[in-house]
Amino acid sequence: MPETLLGPMLETFNLIALVGGGVLATGATIAVLPRVVGLVRQRSYERATERDRLRWVLRPDPNEANDPDAIRRLVAALHPAARRGVSRWASGWPPLTVAMTWTGQRARWEIEAPRQLERGVQAAVAAALPTSEFEAVVRPERVKPRQVLGVRGEAPTGEGRRVSGFGTLLAEVLARLPPGAEAAWTLRLAPLPDGVATRSADGGGWAETLLDSFLNRRSRSPTRTLELRVPVSPRFTVTASLEVSSAPPSTMRAWLFDAVAVIGALHTSGWRIQARVGARPVPMQVDATDVAELWGLAGAASDARPVEIVRSRRLPAPAADPASDPRAIGRNGARPVHVPDGLLARHALLLGRTGSGKSTEMVALAADDLRAGRGFTFIDPHGDAVARLLDAVPDGQTDRVHLLELAEKDKPRGFNPIELDGADPELVAAQFVDTMRDLYFARLSSPPHRQLQYLRSALMTLLTQPPDAGSPWTLESLNRLFVDPRFRETILLGVDDPMLTAFWTHQWPQKGRGSTDASADALISKLSAFLSYPSIRAIVSAPVSTIRPRRIMDGSEVLLVDLSRTGGDNAWLFGGLVIARYYVDALGRQGQPPDRRVPHTLYVDEVQNFDTTALRDIPAQGRKFALRLVMATQYLESLGRELQRSIRANVATIMLLQPSAEDARLLRDVMAPLTERDLVNLPRFRMAVRTEIDGDPRVLTADILPEAARLGSAAVVRRHSDARDARRGTGEDRR
Repeated sequence: MPETLLGPMLETFNLIALVGGGVLATGATIAVLPRVVGLVRQRSYERATERDRLRWVLRPDPNEANDPDAIRRLVAALHPAARRGVSRWASGWPPLTVAMTWTGQRARWEIEAPRQLERGVQAAVAAALPTSEFEAVVRPERVKPRQVLGVRGEAPTGEGRRVSGFGTLLAEVLARLPPGAEAAWTLRLAPLPDGVATRSADGGGWAETLLDSFLNRRSRSPTRTLELRVPVSPRFTVTASLEVSSAPPSTMRAWLFDAVAVIGALHTSGWRIQARVGARPVPMQVDATDVAELWGLAGAASDARPVEIVRSRRLPAPAADPASDPRAIGRNGARPVHVPDGLLARHALLLGRTGSGKSTEMVALAADDLRAGRGFTFIDPHGDAVARLLDAVPDGQTDRVHLLELAEKDKPRGFNPIELDGADPELVAAQFVDTMRDLYFARLSSPPHRQLQYLRSALMTLLTQPPDAGSPWTLESLNRLFVDPRFRETILLGVDDPMLTAFWTHQWPQKGRGSTDASADALISKLSAFLSYPSIRAIVSAPVSTIRPRRIMDGSEVLLVDLSRTGGDNAWLFGGLVIARYYVDALGRQGQPPDRRVPHTLYVDEVQNFDTTALRDIPAQGRKFALRLVMATQYLESLGRELQRSIRANVATIMLLQPSAEDARLLRDVMAPLTERDLVNLPRFRMAVRTEIDGDPRVLTADILPEAARLGSAAVVRRHSDARDARRGTGEDRR
């Protein structure tokens, strides 16, 4: 070939090669560059967010977790979809981690994500699993030494997908870890860009279609296969591994070999998967359904397995209306749960076993009253609640707090339960008699009709005539009327009621002190036993009370009653007399205009010990006279039948804290949609609340209020109360 032709041909060939190489290089760059950019951006995301990641524990409701669609929706919602950062060129998104861990002899499901995804993760869980619990926890430090089981494989296709029960098997193998060992089945998720799939459809070519349309005839041309692009489920790359730690190396390795068989069970659902001890996991491309299966929620979330699940559902509280003067009764995470303050005018009951948080909740409610300047009285059989409240009085509130300790001997207060102080004598006598009947004579084998008649007549004898020297009659005066004939003769000189005269003339035993009458002996022995304690006698023998419930109510003041360190029956009787006096003085407000009746809350712990007529009547009558009642007890059956009826008819707010199975059964209707299972399985310090909001019954759940802050005010409050309320002098006034 002449050189004149060879030269141009070589130049042309070189030019073609150069252009072709450039085209190939450009094509390769275009094909590879998005992946390179994506890898670089993804690594930068991971490095930037590694130190500021959050971890949550997911406690699923078994009913929701066993719905595969719900778990798939949750995983799909974790995918960022078309948001910026997941497109072809601007790829890169902070990775998430979902896991099933074993710690503390229990398996639990966890989600870990960068802080910037916090709201998105919370919204995804709330939307897919609304009744499940989602709680932030502290990220633990990685434990060494540990051993790892690496996983690689391919997800099943749509046609070969079957249910494997993988989560159930994984929970069971985790439960067989050696004591003290910890493990984590971890899925590290990185979202893939929105994908499309193709499906086939038959159709003719475009020319044939136009010709058939022009000639208005049926198509006679051969068909060909078309590929239609359709959206697919959100896809991820997932890196799966199983780690075990906190056990001897040989034990960890042996357990991981057992776990290989569990992961191999995924073959039954169409997975092509391998797991090797010590191998590095290889990323797999999966969709939301595959992630849901690997996570193991479905099937494993059950009461029958050692897993953390919702055993008692949460019901959120609605936002409070500021116009309703809301007050907090509990918390939902960091958010307070409010109800209208006026709702407590219709009373409240706290019901639950010992240690469930009843007293803590009552003290917190009372401490809120202290801070808000509201008046209340707290009757505490044990003394712990009063001690906490004494230490929680804010500055500027000490002057309105009164302390009444039943066991106080050095500086006793004065509380005369039969002092009239403007009250109706018949009402005072009736409430005292009813209290004695309910708390002192209730256990008698036969009805104490005669003892009550003696007591009623004696009280009316004293209260219907002016006391000697202008000092009010006391319980010691009542006792002397029974046992001192000379004192009785002096008193009877002023009696002008023919019924009372007939009683003392014909019915009261005339010989000695009534030793021949068993009923009189029983009455005198009960009253004398109560007065035989010097600390009690020092309080109730005061002619003029220093503790006056009516003034405390009207002045929006506070009374703390400590009944500890005295005999049980005497403490219950004294507490019952205090409650009766509040009821008498509340009824005495009838002459006041309603807008001048200052609301006052009566807190009664261990209310079953004070089941009296006055207590039973307060729920029905107290609201009219601005006396509120907040009660606490352990079991409904510990209350009398009449008190139970009064509670069911008149108490608007019921708070259940770990109730008994019987109480859960009795109250399941009023607590719907919560079930017996929800009520019985309430965790400690969480309560189910039935109340009213905007006039409609509402059931919600809340954690109890935090314990009242200790302000170091006890000594100051006690000193102020001693100066104001202690009886002057230690000598006892005897009438």
